[in-house]
Amino acid sequence: MNRAIQLKTEIQKLEAQLEQLNEELIIFQLKCDHEFEQSHYTRKCTKCQLIESLNW
Repeated sequence: MNRAIQLKTEIQKLEAQLEQLNEELIIFQLKCDHEFEQSHYTRKCTKCQLIESLNW
């Protein structure tokens, strides 16, 4: 198997893993009892890293 095919296969595996981790993070953030640190433009949960914009 040449190197390009190996890289493409590895990228596909990593993309699938990233998708799974993003789904886990979303579930974690939805269940979190948020504690926010706030700036002028955003607020960020110190527990789950959720970031919300304060600019509407």
